[in-house]
Amino acid sequence: PEGALLYAIPALIEPPRRAGARQSPAWLRAEAAEFQRRDLAAAIRAYGALAASASADGDLRARALAAQARTLRKAGRMADARQTYAQLGRLPGAWVGALPAGLVALDARCELCEAAADLPGLASCGLDLYRGLIDGRWLLEKARFRFYAERAKTWIASAGAPPPQLGELAALESRKA
Repeated sequence: PEGALLYAIPALIEPPRRAGARQSPAWLRAEAAEFQRRDLAAAIRAYGALAASASADGDLRARALAAQARTLRKAGRMADARQTYAQLGRLPGAWVGALPAGLVALDARCELCEAAADLPGLASCGLDLYRGLIDGRWLLEKARFRFYAERAKTWIASAGAPPPQLGELAALESRKA
């Protein structure tokens, strides 16, 4: 709410933890393809199948999409990775480990813009990330909030002239912190 803290008390955050789904035979095969055999094409297909599975809940789908996008990045398929991160960002309420899926997706998209030296994209993405944090889009404890807020501000600054909205958001952050 307006004027409320920008972060949550850690005890109030209870992200779903479904370790069993992560250790399924299909998940283990996907990880083996990616990490042991370094067969990125097989890993991409396996994670994609997990994400598309009718039995996949939101968190399993989110973890599978995050893993698939990571593997696509390793394979140098940046456009496909960007699309997969966009899919991940459209999973409301889903978690990737201890982080909201939307935050993971937007942070990774900023990393892709930075790696590609896409300064306009980095400025836009960094501003979206910072705005999401200030607006309270994701429930985070203070340390994580501060980490991602600084990361977003660094990206915005490295992209060149800061957009006018940055000052407004920074002022709001200082009032609410």
